Amino acid sequence: MTKRTTGIVLCGGLSQRMGKDKGGLILNGKTLLENAVSCLINSGVSNVYTVGANAADIEDKHSHRGPGVATLDAMQSVLLQSTEYLMVIPVDMPLLTSHLLKQLLNLALHYESGCYIRGNMMPLVLKMEPAFVTVAKAHFAHNDSLSLRELIALNQAAALPAEQWRSEQLLNINHPEDWQRMLA
Repeated sequence: MTKRTTGIVLCGGLSQRMGKDKGGLILNGKTLLENAVSCLINSGVSNVYTVGANAADIEDKHSHRGPGVATLDAMQSVLLQSTEYLMVIPVDMPLLTSHLLKQLLNLALHYESGCYIRGNMMPLVLKMEPAFVTVAKAHFAHNDSLSLRELIALNQAAALPAEQWRSEQLLNINHPEDWQRMLA
């Protein structure tokens, strides 16, 4: 990649609906966290970090405030200072592939814009311009909240048509029943 790209795995949620840490669930002999990190590495990003608590690479300073605020915390980390494009994925999307992420990243680089798949807030690529980070910080300071939807709007990320993506790869696991259904 000619642009400096970074991938982050959001793994700081409470997992209340699942009843246990989703990042620790085992699929094909690896935890969901290990799978998510591998997926990002294989997508071609320059660096990969985890965001959350419990020995994450980047601390979610406003823990349990949602993925938008966790992403903002990561954006402000010294580890991301020279990042031009930030790919954001959740830990609980076990069927996500590096191929899909690579396609998404290539589209973002080609169009020089953030992008996401319509109907899904993640995976997400954000174009990390200084003005965007400043506006996102100001929005959070003023509203004391920041959703992924708001972050996407502030980034002016392009919504890609959902039809061209395999929807099962975008399956998000939130409940024990979701996990069992996926394993079946």
